Amino acid sequence: MSHASGRQDLSFLPSCSLRLPNPPSRFPPSTLEETVNLLLDRGPSLEELEKRLLDAAVARSHGNFSSAARLLGITRPQLAYRLKKK
Repeated sequence: MSHASGRQDLSFLPSCSLRLPNPPSRFPPSTLEETVNLLLDRGPSLEELEKRLLDAAVARSHGNFSSAARLLGITRPQLAYRLKKK
């Protein structure tokens, strides 16, 4: 049903709520501490976390390793070493 203002009336729909198991206090986490706690509670292993972080930095940098290393606060050789060992 629509109103003259063009807005839809959705009051007839049943209400529902999404329930997550042990939801964090805020989602998405807004502080590094909240992120760390969330990762410790439900996150991947340290190796998996490092792999994902490295891959995300390289992807965000469109394959530019120097730019990806800057995002991570490490040198390009450090990035290359970490990528090679994964």
